[in-house]
Amino acid sequence: MKIKILLTVIILFGFFIRIWRIDHIPPMVDRSIYFFRIVSSLSYIGSGFLLYIFTKRLMHFKRIALLSAFIYTLLPWSFEQSRITSLPNIALFIFLIFLNFFTFNKQVILKIISLVFLITVYFYLYPQVLNIVPVFKIQISQILHNFFSILSPEFFLFKNNLYWWGGVRDWGIINISLLPFMVIGILFLIERKKYQIIIWTLLIALCTALNSDFPETRVFYLSLPFISVTIATGIFKFIKKESLKIRIIFLILLAFYFYDLAQYFHYYLIHYPQQISGNISEIHEAF
Repeated sequence: MKIKILLTVIILFGFFIRIWRIDHIPPMVDRSIYFFRIVSSLSYIGSGFLLYIFTKRLMHFKRIALLSAFIYTLLPWSFEQSRITSLPNIALFIFLIFLNFFTFNKQVILKIISLVFLITVYFYLYPQVLNIVPVFKIQISQILHNFFSILSPEFFLFKNNLYWWGGVRDWGIINISLLPFMVIGILFLIERKKYQIIIWTLLIALCTALNSDFPETRVFYLSLPFISVTIATGIFKFIKKESLKIRIIFLILLAFYFYDLAQYFHYYLIHYPQQISGNISEIHEAF
């Protein structure tokens, strides 16, 4: 019960941050679309709970599930998308509904029905996900280049170029301080034979690489739940060791993480609005 209460507080706090300063909407933002920003934030809340449920059922650890929801809440890409009019954010909520149903339902026919439902909803809600170029129409070298650029350290940590001009392109999709935990998480998932997390991430990366809008596509945003679970698993595995040296290293990494997080908030709240104001002519959709 305490874990559920804490999870609720964390997610509601995140929601508050996302709708913060409702009376200070930047002049370049159409106030008539602010309703859709609320919908995007509500989708974020639902995604946090669905991610908690999915991780708890998959990993059988409440702490990993709670950590996953917490990490997802504060990832740079998640934080940014939840404060704007974001169809990918709503699409992620739909995807997590599908994921919970598809993963834990043993009847094949129901799995197929859920997949058809997901594709149908995406066709009307977020058709960009389905803009996949047939493999025979694109060179293998180009596919590999796109695929590995998505999974590169530069993309994860420094430059998120899978975005139109309105997004935070000068920041990775995760904080660099989380990289050690992500590596540990990948090794632990392989050790525990939880291949679903890795397979889904790679599959979404492939769909992104084949997307006709590449590199300006946010399809890879759907992988954030799996990235969050991986990082949370690494943290859980790391702090589980009862070693003084490990605890000291963890505290150092934790301090680095909060510093890293403060840097991102400073960039997003101070420098990013100035950057957008100077390039408003390059933005062609609501945000």
